[in-house]
Amino acid sequence: MKNRPFAAIPTALMTCTLLLMVSGASASGYGPKEVPTMPMAQGGEGGGAITLLSPKQGETLMGGSGVVLRYEVTLGPNGNHLHVYVDDQNPIITHDVTRCPCKVPLPDLTPGKHTVAVKEATSSHTLTGIETSVSFTVQ
Repeated sequence: MKNRPFAAIPTALMTCTLLLMVSGASASGYGPKEVPTMPMAQGGEGGGAITLLSPKQGETLMGGSGVVLRYEVTLGPNGNHLHVYVDDQNPIITHDVTRCPCKVPLPDLTPGKHTVAVKEATSSHTLTGIETSVSFTVQ
């Protein structure tokens, strides 16, 4: 390893500067200030959100045909469209993301419990981590 006599100077300067700032703030009577935080995003990529409007969690629907998923969406920075999964089947791809409240007709559902998951995807269909789901029963 080469001898680098000045390598520790940036770290030492930052430490001294930080100590002076803290002690100066306390000595001047102002004390430490609260650092503002950014609002937390509702999704994995920062900023996107999906809100399911219907069916509602735990709702019981009469008949399994004509069920429509209604939702609000704000795409994250990398979002392009949504994948809608009904009971882990192949996804329904929807680009209906700008005229919300939005809707997607679901395939005919058999009687019993069902779960619909809505996941944001990029233009190359990579999931972004922004997702939500709802479970309901069809009689």
